[in-house]
Amino acid sequence: MSAVAMATLILLLRSPTVIGKFTSPRRTPTFFVNSFPRHHSQHASHTSQRQPIYAGVSTTLRSSVQEQIMPATDQSAETFKVNLLTIPLPELETLLKSWGFPAYRGKQIHNRIFSQGATDIDQMTDLPLKLRTLLNERATIGSLHLEIEQISQDGTKKRAYKLHDGQLIESVLMPYEDGRRTACISSQAGCAMGCVFCATGQMGFARQLTSEEIYEQVARFASELNGEGERLSNVVMMGMGEPLANYRN
Repeated sequence: MSAVAMATLILLLRSPTVIGKFTSPRRTPTFFVNSFPRHHSQHASHTSQRQPIYAGVSTTLRSSVQEQIMPATDQSAETFKVNLLTIPLPELETLLKSWGFPAYRGKQIHNRIFSQGATDIDQMTDLPLKLRTLLNERATIGSLHLEIEQISQDGTKKRAYKLHDGQLIESVLMPYEDGRRTACISSQAGCAMGCVFCATGQMGFARQLTSEEIYEQVARFASELNGEGERLSNVVMMGMGEPLANYRN
């Protein structure tokens, strides 16, 4: 390729008209289920009408929360819940203290999920009933809804998850005889590459996955394997979508 052609290609790749469709929306808070980017909400300027359940957390965290929440008067507003699979431990501890519980309960919750593979809050019997009741109201273990799961004879698990907006993505857990456990995860809902040999490419592009949606695919497999006395050893970005086109997330 000549120097002129190479320079032209670089300019095209840097052009917003080429990569604009791959840019990701504003990142949503780490611990929300069904949270929307600011520009998706028509009511972001009216958040003062709704009292958030996170009133005791820091000013920075609270303002980030309030930016995303629709007013209670909007009957179409969804219930926002804490995602226990994606919330960092320090934020969970801060949240629990704002609810009147000691911070060490956060480590108990994390241990139950990530070491013992708990998939139901009611399985956390080492937590007081009052906290379990509150978590059932305000939290969930994961935001991805499992629509279909196929398990092959060699133990490979292929899953279709439904996202909050109805989009479907695929994740696969592949076991190997040498003990490796590899998660193959998606980075986009659909794909804009349009490769004729790829089924996903023929579906067209729906949207970028958020970092939380990408991470949760891994966290689910890791949590389940830990509960079975195994561990997730590898992650490959070979599911739906082009990973580098969603580089920001």
